[in-house]
Amino acid sequence: MLYQKGMFYAYKTLPESNVMRTDLLKLLFRVANDCQANRALIVSAFDERAKLVAQYLEAGKHNIVCQIVTNVEQVDDTFWSSDTTGLVFIDEDLLPVASWTQQLTCWMVVAPENCTCVCAGIHLSDKHELAWKSLLSGLKKGFSIYDMAVEGVIKREPKLPLRFLEI
Repeated sequence: MLYQKGMFYAYKTLPESNVMRTDLLKLLFRVANDCQANRALIVSAFDERAKLVAQYLEAGKHNIVCQIVTNVEQVDDTFWSSDTTGLVFIDEDLLPVASWTQQLTCWMVVAPENCTCVCAGIHLSDKHELAWKSLLSGLKKGFSIYDMAVEGVIKREPKLPLRFLEI
């Protein structure tokens, strides 16, 4: 489960960061552990941040294959259609890009159960909020959506009701 009240043993082995918030990194660790994805897509314009995200995802799910990209053109169609793609992370600088919102909406509709999308900085600006709302408007039933004030998490779990995250 993503719910967490205290310290988790693996956090001690992971690096601290001055380029990303620790609570976001811990969330990514918990999401990777929860969804048990075989493949993850990390969308970030910053190499250092992307590598840090990959490190936390790999700690949360051993043998996860992380693909780091900076724009939507770098992701081929087989990635979006694969039933092993269970986790997508969008860094805050790239969330408002319209092409990402469209690709994510299409992927979430056909993605396997338990797949998860984490969008950082959803309330960073009006543009970010608009992108977040646009992404949500493309989704129908079968998704749990967690708006966590700073991050948004969308999880495909059609058999479960809306849950709340506490990180």
